[in-house]
Amino acid sequence: MNPLFHLYQLQKIDTCLVINSNLINAIDKKLLNDINVKNSKLVLDAKDKALSELQTELSKIEDRISSKRIKMSQSESSLYGGTVRNPKELQDLQKEINSIKSVISELEEEQLQLLINIDSFEEDRKQAYEVYTLTKLDLDKENHTLIHEKNQLESDNNRLLEERGMIIAQIEPKMLVTYESLRQKKKGVAISKVEDQTCSICGATLTPAECQIAKSQNNNIQCPSCGRLLYAD
Repeated sequence: MNPLFHLYQLQKIDTCLVINSNLINAIDKKLLNDINVKNSKLVLDAKDKALSELQTELSKIEDRISSKRIKMSQSESSLYGGTVRNPKELQDLQKEINSIKSVISELEEEQLQLLINIDSFEEDRKQAYEVYTLTKLDLDKENHTLIHEKNQLESDNNRLLEERGMIIAQIEPKMLVTYESLRQKKKGVAISKVEDQTCSICGATLTPAECQIAKSQNNNIQCPSCGRLLYAD
């Protein structure tokens, strides 16, 4: 048997291993980075922040209204409780109550506007949450498929590595060194199969003598054009 037969089989396995590893790396990147989920989460976070700021502002206004109502209640108690009899003081209390009522009215208008804004933002936030949830659900489904694919690729690689070990055991160490050296220089393809008297990798036409040597069990030949080892069955 042509000694390059095992090297050619080894190359096919190594090529599959490289392809599978690249696919696994691509899957890992896809699992770690999904721009749609990230963007929808950013939108949701922005809605949450804006809604939180509005609710904080509403809480402050409600506290101010409550404080003003307490103050007005105290003033009305003094006005109508009989403890204050001086007409000037009574007049001042009435003015103070009217002023407080005016402030409360303004604050209640702000409160109403904030409540309207909060309702609107809550609806926007709800829609943003639905988009994020659906996007993440789609990603989870896709991830499930990707993880299944990754597991299959890893299982395939384990099988290929076992086959690789058995093939290497049948190859002379010197030939392995040559093979690995050419793989590094020739973008992972060290051996080219002869097809129709041409190098299948670079397409160079080979002489009958070169094709015959490529079939030989005793000699090796490299493509005169690309420099790869030539194999013919």
